[in-house]
Amino acid sequence: MGNIDSGARRTGIGGTVLAPTRYGKTGCAIAAALRLGGSTLVAVNTGLLMRQWCEAWNRWVVDATGRPAVPAGVIREDRFDLPPDRPFVVGMLQTMVRRRLDDAARGAFRTLIVEEADCAPTEMAMTAIQRFRARYVLGL
Repeated sequence: MGNIDSGARRTGIGGTVLAPTRYGKTGCAIAAALRLGGSTLVAVNTGLLMRQWCEAWNRWVVDATGRPAVPAGVIREDRFDLPPDRPFVVGMLQTMVRRRLDDAARGAFRTLIVEEADCAPTEMAMTAIQRFRARYVLGL
C-alpha cells in the first residue's frame, strides 16, 4: 500500500493499481487517498460499484464510536455532494460528464480514483477525468 501513495507522490500525478479480483484494491485506494490528504472523488460506471465504494468507506473510516467518521458523498442524477461537507465522494461517470460544473466543483478534489479503469467507457471516463483538476489520479 505504501508503494501506491509514494508512487503517486513521486510521479506527482498518480498511477495505476493492477491486482486480481478480491485482492483489496478498494481498501488500498482508500488508504492511499487518506495518506495523500485532501478530498477524494471515485469515478464509477455502475450503481453496484457506487454502493460498494460507499459501503467500504463507511465501514473502514469510522470515529471512536464505530460510526462513519464522515459518510461518503454521492454524485448521481440530481445529487451532487462536494467537500468540505463530504471529503470522500463516489460519482457516476455518466452524471459527471452530463452535469454542468462550476470552478469550485472542478477544483474540489485532490485525488481522483477511476474504478475499473480498464473496463470504463474510455471516452466517457476521459471526459469525466479531464473535467476535474485533481492533483493525483489513480486507476484501478
